[in-house]
Amino acid sequence: MVGEAVVLEYKMARGEELEYRSTVKSEQSVKEGEEVTAQASSLVMDMSQVAKEVKPDGSMEVEVTITGGRIKVGDEQSELPSTGQTILMSMKKNGEITKSSVEIPFSQPPFPSRPVKKGDSWSEQSRISIPGKDQPAILTYEYTLMGFAEVGGYKCAEIAVKCAETKVELGEGAEQKITAVGMTYFAPREGRLVKSEVETVTVITAENLRVDNNIKVLVELTGAKGARFSAPEQDQGFIVS
Repeated sequence: MVGEAVVLEYKMARGEELEYRSTVKSEQSVKEGEEVTAQASSLVMDMSQVAKEVKPDGSMEVEVTITGGRIKVGDEQSELPSTGQTILMSMKKNGEITKSSVEIPFSQPPFPSRPVKKGDSWSEQSRISIPGKDQPAILTYEYTLMGFAEVGGYKCAEIAVKCAETKVELGEGAEQKITAVGMTYFAPREGRLVKSEVETVTVITAENLRVDNNIKVLVELTGAKGARFSAPEQDQGFIVS
């Protein structure tokens, strides 16, 4: 694939069911005056994704079910309360989510419509909800195709992800700064994301207050049922939306 232009598009067959695990690790530090407190938490969420319908233009109706998980805050661990919840989504083949049965606090940046090759970059905007703000914050993510790598037996486009520092005014002398960096591994031939790792750092400052939050999100395929390709063989890959 070196030097070759590739099209980054999601592809699923009707009835295809894929299973994923998302791991979120968060570390928060709060400094108020001279007092500093810190807390670590983690969330593990298992989910299945089924293509209920695939239209001629490649867009799809997807049913996502949270099948299990757990939350750990400090030393206390509990089961994920949203286990069993089902979300219905409409998604274009470029990854843009056009409709969802529940409100999603973020928007998924779509892939470019043009073919890309090693060294190419593109940028997309993403909206995230900010507590206490009526309007979402707009984050600009820059993507660069670094090359190609084999991950989990799949030939993947290796895509660097970066969000430059974005400031959000919270009012009354308070502001929030957001930055992000990560890597995405996407199988162009099969149209499926194999792995994603993104680290987001937010800093909230106000008078006599500073809150630092570091969030690492890892998404990986864990299994497949009734899929076109049920196991990593030669060029096969899988998707996470």
